[in-house]
Amino acid sequence: MPDTMNSPSFLPEPFDCVVIGDSPLLAECVRHLLDQGNRIGAVVTADPDLRAWAEGLHLPLETFDGGLVERLSGRPVDYLFSIANLRILPQALLDLPRRLAINFHDGPLPRHAGLFATSWAIIDGDRLHGVTWHVMTAEADAGDILEQRAVAVADDDTAWSLNARCLEAGAASCAALIAGLRQGTVVPRPQDLSQRTYHGRTDGPPDGGVLSWDRPGEALAAHVRACRFGPHPNGFGDALLDLGRDMVIVGEAWATSSRSGAEPGTILGIVGEYLTVATSGTDVRVGGFQSLEGAPFPVADLVSRHGLAVGLRLPGATAAQREERRQRARVLARHEAVWVDRLARRHPLRFDGREFAAGPGVAPDWTLPPASLRELRPDRPEVAVLAAFLAFLVRLCGPEFRIGLSGWSGRWSADPAIGPDDPVIAADWPLVPPSMADGATLGVLAARVAEDLATLGAHPGYRRPALARHPRLRPGGAADPQSWPVAVALVAQREDPPPEGAGIPRDGLLLRISVRDGAWRFAGPAGDGTLAGAFQRRFGAFLETASPEADPWLLPLMDATERQTMLTDWCGETTDEASAPAVQDLVAAAIRRHPDRIAIRAGDQSESYGALGRRIDRRREEIARSGVRSGGRVAVYLDRSIDLPATLLAVLGLGAAYVPLDPIFPARRIADILEDAGVDAVVTERALLDTLPPGCPAPVVVIDDPEVASPVLPAVAPDPGDGARAGAAPDGLAYVIFTSGSTGRPKGVEVLHRGLSNLLLSIGRRLGFTSAHRFAAVTTVTFDIAALELFLPLIAGGELDLLSRDTAADGIALAAHLAHRKPDVMQATPATWRMLLAAGWDGDPDLTLLCGGERLPDDLAALLCNRVRAAWNMYGPTETTIWSSMARLVPNGRITIGRPIANTRFLVLDERMQLLPPGIPGELYIGGDGLAAGYNGRPDLTARAFVADPFGAGRLYRTGDRAVWAANGEMLFLGRLDAQVKLRGYRIELGEIETALRRHPGVADAAVQLHDGGARGAELIAYAVAASGAALPPDLRNFLRGQLPDYAVPSRVVQLAALPRLSNGKLDRSRLRPAGGAARPEAGTSGGAGPAVSDPVAAAISAIWCAVLATDGVGLDENFFDAGGNSLLLTELVVRLNREMAAAITRMDMFRFPTIRTMAAHLGSRAAETGPAFSQSASVERRRRLDLLQRRGR
Repeated sequence: MPDTMNSPSFLPEPFDCVVIGDSPLLAECVRHLLDQGNRIGAVVTADPDLRAWAEGLHLPLETFDGGLVERLSGRPVDYLFSIANLRILPQALLDLPRRLAINFHDGPLPRHAGLFATSWAIIDGDRLHGVTWHVMTAEADAGDILEQRAVAVADDDTAWSLNARCLEAGAASCAALIAGLRQGTVVPRPQDLSQRTYHGRTDGPPDGGVLSWDRPGEALAAHVRACRFGPHPNGFGDALLDLGRDMVIVGEAWATSSRSGAEPGTILGIVGEYLTVATSGTDVRVGGFQSLEGAPFPVADLVSRHGLAVGLRLPGATAAQREERRQRARVLARHEAVWVDRLARRHPLRFDGREFAAGPGVAPDWTLPPASLRELRPDRPEVAVLAAFLAFLVRLCGPEFRIGLSGWSGRWSADPAIGPDDPVIAADWPLVPPSMADGATLGVLAARVAEDLATLGAHPGYRRPALARHPRLRPGGAADPQSWPVAVALVAQREDPPPEGAGIPRDGLLLRISVRDGAWRFAGPAGDGTLAGAFQRRFGAFLETASPEADPWLLPLMDATERQTMLTDWCGETTDEASAPAVQDLVAAAIRRHPDRIAIRAGDQSESYGALGRRIDRRREEIARSGVRSGGRVAVYLDRSIDLPATLLAVLGLGAAYVPLDPIFPARRIADILEDAGVDAVVTERALLDTLPPGCPAPVVVIDDPEVASPVLPAVAPDPGDGARAGAAPDGLAYVIFTSGSTGRPKGVEVLHRGLSNLLLSIGRRLGFTSAHRFAAVTTVTFDIAALELFLPLIAGGELDLLSRDTAADGIALAAHLAHRKPDVMQATPATWRMLLAAGWDGDPDLTLLCGGERLPDDLAALLCNRVRAAWNMYGPTETTIWSSMARLVPNGRITIGRPIANTRFLVLDERMQLLPPGIPGELYIGGDGLAAGYNGRPDLTARAFVADPFGAGRLYRTGDRAVWAANGEMLFLGRLDAQVKLRGYRIELGEIETALRRHPGVADAAVQLHDGGARGAELIAYAVAASGAALPPDLRNFLRGQLPDYAVPSRVVQLAALPRLSNGKLDRSRLRPAGGAARPEAGTSGGAGPAVSDPVAAAISAIWCAVLATDGVGLDENFFDAGGNSLLLTELVVRLNREMAAAITRMDMFRFPTIRTMAAHLGSRAAETGPAFSQSASVERRRRLDLLQRRGR
């Protein structure tokens, strides 16, 4: 082995290297490598945060697999660094570097070689530990030592805290090692292997992890601390308290100063959440109890469930029993990684059966599967039924789940010594569905399930505490009390009960399958047969036509009776409204009925029906002179006056379709629409003429300046005076309205007369709107719902109250207008209703309120329905003509979108366009007379969105909305399918997070977006509006943690004065940018003693925090991790604090002083210290910089 820089093992020049590992230490070492001018040929890691970080630095990424050596062999590699890497590297990889393969070990070799060195140091009572960089050889951790650093062990150290200091020592020694390699000063030192101690993966804590009271208190406390890994995975083992028939996890322990002399295991005291127990030495106090799955277990529950009392002696174990526990733990440890990976890849299924269970059901009874299915596996009929049930669940819930399986005969075959009588071992099996993505038949799925069972039979099981020891297995958030776990139990015969202690959910759904004949039967939660009955009926329908050759995606999820209910009974009623006259003819009829009645009020102007008819005729004649004929298209570019509805009706009276334009649109968008729509004329007014884009592609008609438009045609025939013309064909276009397209190019929806007439008459009938009513119109004409406001009052002979743009956009002015005009009906988006409430609007007991355009939040619905006569939740895409359904809101009731309006039907379908039963979410499809013709000039887009109805004649529109049938035939809207995002492998519904935020009384409105954070990785960012109009509450993220899994809690909350909106009132997600300050208290306003914002130390720390967290502001008392920090950012923060403030901060300091205020106080106190505890040079430099900061702050 070389011993000087003259050896070819050392390079005086920058070198090429590969780094392998999954710890944040890798990132810090890579920084040292790059800072010293070296080149990184590849970063090999499976950690998603490290991969995102490396991508942000544009470093080559690799995956550790069988082809790694081949892929790296063509690259220059001088050194390979294995950094906190737990994989065994093949010899071919060790031979790859031209110089050395170097490993970082978190122990002072030759002591504590192998795994979990810090845990063993604590258990052995070491006072001094250390870290080692050594040459990698075929024998693990046996190569020559290149660099070492000592690390002191504190009395209260846990594996986590000691490991954190080892990582800091590793980073510091890494920098020295790299410099030494470059300078040739590294002297390899052979290990004295006679002093070697080695710990393998299966060498867990003493006695299989169970605390033995014949050991002294110090040893027991060390055992507990050695098993505490903080937020990191713990593959070492457990600290368990034996209670006889059960055990619990112990999270805290320390030896007392007393020695009672009582029999070991005797409970000496029960105080608060701690037990004091006698041992063979000093007494020990234990606490921090958890169930074996990691749920908190209060001492009061221990006392009540297990009869604990002072003087009671806890169970002990003989030497033979302790040895048996050790051997079991070793066997299970060998297999734990397999089970952890399997458990982590799927979430435990909790079925929300509220709607599913309320549907039709049957009394659960034993049912035989079809003969063809039983014959698939005559020797194992239960496997065929099990495969079918898994396929059934995939159809209902998707493939990302696992359920518990118990009673399988091969369960304990891997090792007879591992049996079902040990309470620590999980008795059920995490069963996952077979892959169904390749069109596999039911027979193929059964073979896959059988193969899966056989493969897992080689692994004897896993310890239940593994669920607590591995963070990715810990459940996040509170479980919905109205959802139930699902399990399967295999029984030898129908009469047999489920296996005892098999993890069967007491409050869940259990499917029992008889191994003898494959018969099956469901049992529901807590004896409730409704959920079980619904499953019994629908799974029976699924199996009715099942066969080995069947495609499980096409098997029915309901029987014929329920299918007929959904296809017929839950449709909108069939009426002749779709074949009614066109809207202009309906208005003409009202003009003839009520010529003297007021038709429209706009500001201080009003017009009777008779005058309106004459105005329509004039406008029609003016437009006709420009060359417009039946079938043409006319862009209407007018402000909100009486001329707006009159001109729209005039265009329709010519048999043409109108294309609405909003004067607030940018000129570029107006030009795009005019070009795309191919209009034959543009109708505008003098005040807007100059805002039209140059080079207008069609004649311009200026209604208040007829000289602008040159006559093209001779005078038209005399007008009848009522705005009427020959009836329009139902299939003719009424209007073309442009919405935002996903490509940025607006797309024009071509709406038919049939759909518009059906909508107006159906909604009018549902509302009971008559000639005695007034409708307040506030919506821009380019939002399709404006057609309801403009035309419904006119076809009924009622009054249209047309508000100006300024009034409609001003909450105070709008509230005053409503109080003055007293309309009977008003329609608006949720944003407008919120604006009204914020302006102090108290409601109107005579008002009927329509709310739609986007999802109606629960809190807003509660505020609205108690303020008006009737409040309706409206739903409908532009492509199905404004509204397709409506539901009346009930105080404290559930918000639905109701049932379809007349001549409309809803279907909830899966990806294969198969009907889904109530309670099962899918994509909402809409059929009926409201469907638009398609998209203007976009046949490809039309073909994708408007599809053939597989259940009847006609077409269906794919809404892209996620919805679910309620058991009563009403529809629940769940949000957009494209609002579902995936973060670190988890599927997340943004709407769920937004709803949770709005539940906080301090939040008025909220939105959530997933942003690409570059080197930070993807992150969820919440945008919120404070209810008080001042500052958001500082506890929002903690509030969310109580409702959502950790992965769904946004990393940041950004406060906005208002959410960005489109002109139609809908949320404009494109303007939700990741930049901007987070919703945190200002540094100078957070309470408590300590540095104020003027403190230059706190200001300097704050600037570094903000740079690392990529935010504009962090509160003085906000925890770094609550502010969006993670392990990688923590490393960066420590590096920058030390570099820019000449500090000597460690990672553990960040846990001790996790806020700007506490860190500033810590640095200030450290700066005042003198003595040997400080490095003198660092202390001088730190004082110099702090003095400079103080002078700048004066």
